[in-house]
Amino acid sequence: MCGRFLSLSKEDWQELLQEAYDESKIPPISQDIYPSQSYLVKTNTGFQMMHWGIEPSWKKMRIINARVETVQEKAMFRKLYQAQRCIIYVKAFYEWDKQKHQYIVDKPNEKVLALAGFYEKKEGQSEFVIMTQAAPKSFMHIHDRLPCMLYKEMQTAYTNGVTLDNQQYQQQLVNIAWKDISNL
Repeated sequence: MCGRFLSLSKEDWQELLQEAYDESKIPPISQDIYPSQSYLVKTNTGFQMMHWGIEPSWKKMRIINARVETVQEKAMFRKLYQAQRCIIYVKAFYEWDKQKHQYIVDKPNEKVLALAGFYEKKEGQSEFVIMTQAAPKSFMHIHDRLPCMLYKEMQTAYTNGVTLDNQQYQQQLVNIAWKDISNL
């Protein structure tokens, strides 16, 4: 599960957005982003600000994650996943183990992580969720779920609706690293 992430630095946003970079339209720089906060995400039509977490009318809590294994089976997610995909660019994300130790998770050789998600268009501001997958055995002592990450080569196909299999998501977890930051 992904319940908080670290936003990109100003330099990362400039590199990602290039000529479309506008400092007034980017989210907070290099800080933790929590569910319900707004963040800039990429869709197949460009970047837009959205709230993290879909708030269904029948539930008082936001849904912030969706399991990739069942996303096409759940009535709430099926159409959104098929037609309204997005990419959430982050520096790192956080996970907690059962003893409440906090870990920061990233990929040391990559400045930016691309997390797979989808969104719901709402009046005012759209809302997004982050897709999760089973964690590799090496990470299970911390948590059993991790966000689905996308290689650069997969990103356009993903936002255009190409269905990726679980193995393609699992390949992205090979080089993840984590550090206990509970006592920092």
